[in-house]
Amino acid sequence: METPLASTAVLTFSAGDGGRSVEARIGQRFDVSLAENGSTGYRWEIVADGAPTLALTGDETRASAAPPGLVGAPVTRVFHFRASATGDAKIALVDRRPFGTYPPTATFALTVVVRP
Repeated sequence: METPLASTAVLTFSAGDGGRSVEARIGQRFDVSLAENGSTGYRWEIVADGAPTLALTGDETRASAAPPGLVGAPVTRVFHFRASATGDAKIALVDRRPFGTYPPTATFALTVVVRP
C-alpha cells in the first residue's frame, strides 16, 4: 500500500524505509538519508534516480555526532529529490567501492508514485 506524502513538507527517508512505496504530488520535495563511511572506500551510488518522474536536485554529506577528531567516523549522505512529473518512479542506491570488484555492502530502493 502506498503511503501518501504531504505536498509542502520536505520528508526524509532512511535505511529503514527501503522497499517502501510512497505517493507524492508534483512539486513534493524529499530526501533520502543514509549512513556512509567513505574512509573505507564505500560510498552510496545512485543506480536509478527516478528520472524523468523525479529530479535529483543535489546531494550532500553531513558530519555524524562522533566525537571531534575521530578519524574514519561515519557520515550521513543525503540525496535531495523533487517530484517533477506524474508516473511511477524507482530510486535505487548501492553502497559500494567504486574500484575493484567488491560487492555492495547495502542497497536501498524506494518506489514513488507521483500524482498531479
